[in-house]
Amino acid sequence: AKASGEVSIQEFMLFMRTNGSQHSITKPTQYSRTRRKMEARRQEALAELDAAPAVEPSRLQDVARCLAANMSRLFEATSAASPRSRITLLDFDIACDSVLPRGPQSPSPEELKAFWRVADQECAGEVSVRQLQKTIYNVLLEAWPVLEEPALARIAHLLDRAAQKWHVAGGNWNKVFWHFDLAVSDFVDFESLKAIVRQGFPGLGLRSKSLSDAHLRGFWRAMDTDRSGRVPVREVARFICAHRQELAECRQPPRLLPGIGSASPPLPEEERGKGSDDPCGPPPAVGGERLEAAALALDAALAACSSGGSGGAAG
Repeated sequence: AKASGEVSIQEFMLFMRTNGSQHSITKPTQYSRTRRKMEARRQEALAELDAAPAVEPSRLQDVARCLAANMSRLFEATSAASPRSRITLLDFDIACDSVLPRGPQSPSPEELKAFWRVADQECAGEVSVRQLQKTIYNVLLEAWPVLEEPALARIAHLLDRAAQKWHVAGGNWNKVFWHFDLAVSDFVDFESLKAIVRQGFPGLGLRSKSLSDAHLRGFWRAMDTDRSGRVPVREVARFICAHRQELAECRQPPRLLPGIGSASPPLPEEERGKGSDDPCGPPPAVGGERLEAAALALDAALAACSSGGSGGAAG
């Protein structure tokens, strides 16, 4: 450089940026040191995640079940104040080590890191509580059955028939949800829907013999299209009514599937009345003349009751 005795501002800034750190002219602030430590920890965590082995989907679902069973205690251990709170991989490891039960079937540290890798798709080194909950739900949901349209229609028919029986709903599912303090704008999750279906009145009272848990899970999986774990009440009603209508439009009567309702084949003509629950047994064979006499006697008794009631009312 020329020894002119003066430099431009640009030249001065370039010199300071290039040589300032070597001569300790500029010192990092506390904030910058903290950020550097955080970045170093994040890089270490990412390296650990990359080194974690791949886990089979079935084993990943076992990890999700274990986390779901201990979810509340797990988040308490991480000091997460709300679903929007964020936790790091280190916090997750410490919480799992202190909360999850120990045993041969318990998740290993490598399996927990594999699960975290699914939750932290952006490799940010931290996730929100809500994001972790959603990952647990989605991993479990993948193991639930996928039902074809005929099965969905028959389940909708079964649910609608139970709603008609207990609430005379007539397709208006708000009559059912009202008893559970659910407005049209509210949401339901799978456990809430299961309670409505399984409980006695005001629930629908459908036991697993009529509608198996597997079919109910498959029905929920078809409803939860955005995989959020919550479905608006109006969408539940719309889904049931739409599939019920599809079954109603079929010309053939509904054929019940195993685990969805129950139906017994009709007895032969000669077997009807045998072994039934009626304590009176089958009705006796009566001729036409005796039936006509019984009808006349009933008409006379009805006329006498009517005339007696009219006289009492007039008096």
